[in-house]
Amino acid sequence: MVLLSLVLVIDSVNVRAYAFYPLLASTTHLTQHLSSLTIFITAFIGIYTNRLVPSALALSSSLVTILAYIFWDFTSHQSKLVNIPSTVKSAGLIFFTLLGLSPVLKSLTKSTTSDSIWALSVGLFCVEIMAHDYSSASWKNIKHPHPKTSANVDSPHRCR
Repeated sequence: MVLLSLVLVIDSVNVRAYAFYPLLASTTHLTQHLSSLTIFITAFIGIYTNRLVPSALALSSSLVTILAYIFWDFTSHQSKLVNIPSTVKSAGLIFFTLLGLSPVLKSLTKSTTSDSIWALSVGLFCVEIMAHDYSSASWKNIKHPHPKTSANVDSPHRCR
């Protein structure tokens, strides 16, 4: 009986074997987003409980971002050294805008209770989770080393 049901599952038209690398590539977008959300929550709670110093967190994350960008630029096959001035200009514009708005934001949040901040943070967090684009259409142009490699290696019907 079990063997008969396994044969029916293998021969079913609704069951198909997936190639390993495209399947892995399609999950990286979701995994990256979940990792970013986890880091955000951890940093938010660390700042709220006074375990993290906000300025040290901002400085260290900025330095890591700059180093990662430089590493990515030099290791990519198509170096984008031409785009570095525009990238630095955009990053500087965002940084100095936030730096200029920080006194205003600080004075606005002094009179706000922590309950309101938590409610606003949770609400915006939920909106971000619901509004995020979870499609993984960008992985379709990735070249995979072994396109015939399948996650369903044991199945004799995987080449149909």
